[in-house]
This record gives sequence, C-alpha cells and structure tokens, in this order.
Amino acid sequence: MKARTRYLFLILALLLALTFSLAGCGDDELPESGAKAGTAYLTINASAYFASEQSTLTWEEVGGQADGILYQGEISLDGTTSVMDALLASGISFVDAGGYVSEISGIGAGATGGMSGWLYTINGEVPTVSAAETILAEGDELLFVYSNDGGADAGISFESAE
Repeated sequence: MKARTRYLFLILALLLALTFSLAGCGDDELPESGAKAGTAYLTINASAYFASEQSTLTWEEVGGQADGILYQGEISLDGTTSVMDALLASGISFVDAGGYVSEISGIGAGATGGMSGWLYTINGEVPTVSAAETILAEGDELLFVYSNDGGADAGISFESAE
C-alpha cells in the first residue's frame, strides 16, 4: 500500500510540475503589469488654439513651446496601455470626460468656439472608439491636436474613421 501511495504521489508531483512549466507557454497571453512591451510616441499640439483670436491663455501659462507643442516624447507600453494611460504617463494635466479628453493643460473644448476641442489620431488615422478604450501598440504615433473647427484646420477628416 505504501508503494502505491508513493507512486501516486510521484505521478501527482510530476503532473503539477509539468502544469506549472507549461503555464507560460501561450502566445496569446498579455504581459504582466509593468512588463515592457514597447514604446509609442506622443505629441500634443495646441498651435491652432494659440493662433485663434479667442485664445485667452499664454504659452507660459500652459508650459508650451513656441511652435505650439505642449509635449513630445516616448511613452513606455505594457501591452495594455491606453491613450488615456499615455497622457497620464506624460505628466501633462488633462480632464477625462468619460473617455473623451476635454481639456489638456488648461485648454478646454469649446474655448475658441463651438466646434473647438481636442482630437487624437494614431498613425494618422482617427480611431473609432474613445481614448480610454484605444490600446497603443509598439511604434504607434499618438497625436493630440487642438482644433478650432472640428478637425479641418488640423487636416483631420472623420471620413477615415468610418
């Protein structure tokens, strides 16, 4: 009886060892939180806001550069990094209005007219979901741009989003 119990215990131990060794073998796994999965590039451009006669903030007040860029840099990705996460990682202040970025560095939607506000593209394309739902991938170029007229002044067309 002891030999049989020892034999069953040995088989169980081998099965457990095999199970744990195969646990990390899938290609469809998401990286663990904090695991580096690549880099994306973020640019925040407010030049249209400052070109508007209705702008009330100065470059100094929002921490911008003379060319209208509020931020430009790399963002580390962990495989689940959303557009909102990228903004948070940039250290730039912003307001999340239910997945829509309604304000960046104190420059809010509607500040220069009814069709003004923040828009974003990834690799030149307009995403069809909110910034909170859009997950970035290695090498993505994320652009936030302030538009005074629904994207036309920034060359953004929503026809490509359909």
